[in-house]
Amino acid sequence: MTDSEALRTALREYAPGAFNDADVATIVRWCAAKAELDEEPEAEEERDEEEAEERAAESTIDSEPAPPKGEADADGEDGEAEAPPPRTRMGHHTVGLDPEDDAILLRLLQRKYGGLFLGGKRFEYEHIVIDEAQDLAPIEVRVLLDCATDGQSVTIAGDRAQKMIFDNGFVDWPQLLGDAGLPHVAIQPLKITYRSTRQVMELSRFVLGPLHSPEDALIAREGAPVGYYQFGDTGEAVAFLAEALRALMQREPTASCALVTRYPQQADVYHDALRIAEVPKLRRVGRQDFSFTPGIDVTDIRQVKGLEFDYVVLLDPTIQNYPEVVESRHLLHIGATRAAHQLWLVCSGPPSKLIPEDLIVASLE
Repeated sequence: MTDSEALRTALREYAPGAFNDADVATIVRWCAAKAELDEEPEAEEERDEEEAEERAAESTIDSEPAPPKGEADADGEDGEAEAPPPRTRMGHHTVGLDPEDDAILLRLLQRKYGGLFLGGKRFEYEHIVIDEAQDLAPIEVRVLLDCATDGQSVTIAGDRAQKMIFDNGFVDWPQLLGDAGLPHVAIQPLKITYRSTRQVMELSRFVLGPLHSPEDALIAREGAPVGYYQFGDTGEAVAFLAEALRALMQREPTASCALVTRYPQQADVYHDALRIAEVPKLRRVGRQDFSFTPGIDVTDIRQVKGLEFDYVVLLDPTIQNYPEVVESRHLLHIGATRAAHQLWLVCSGPPSKLIPEDLIVASLE
């Protein structure tokens, strides 16, 4: 991957027209930076190993033993000499793989050996369920499919609207199935929304805008109206939330509530302020370490995909946090549809253009 001519030759054969010269140059530079080798430290390491073997060979049963641990030798130095720092083959260079490289390496092993093997036995399953497939790259799906038995009994599920990875090559389901070698597989859309109410789904469809197909019917249960609350600054928003959340926990002690910000740093600010306000059952969730018990979780939007809460409060859905771009549409939709019963939007800045104007106007009446 660091040989540009070899790479161009392979691309002309296997992916003609897919990459231009600038793309190839970028690939080569990136791979060179990731796998830069330093031959000098390797040679030094080999010499050190040879010297160690020679010293070991010189030691015999007649050699004078080293002083016991903790005692001084004849020169007054401690018997346990400080070990030199271990040498590494790479010296001072950093070499590593990204998590995204795992699928590439596994796929290469599958192509070379006909599958993945553990203890001489092919690693495979009778049936595989692949969820959140919209956030997988085609090669990741191919790796999983190759781990199925000959019948290839596989269930693939996902939601294009809940896409959170935007550089994985996913466009739509026919394209993903085609890239995964399953162009003949039928796609069965699910029409009924079981988690969220009609009010929440109507908002989420507005948020999606052109990403949502107007032909899709909305089948969802009725629920409480979506609430929008505008404040002049974060302090006012915190005061409002503290009172509302204390009342909620007193009224419904078994309820689950998520306060969702756009970024982790914003979640820290709200959590600390609400803790000072003595809001009960408050938890800061930073690495998807949800306890799934009644209470109030303060977290950011990338932590909540696939989860469900009785109540969800989207904090500061402002034009700065959610500009009118595709990524914002997906993320705001994900946050809104975590609510099973009621959704609030609490804003302390200019609201995002992705929020319906009539919802904002109604809050002022």
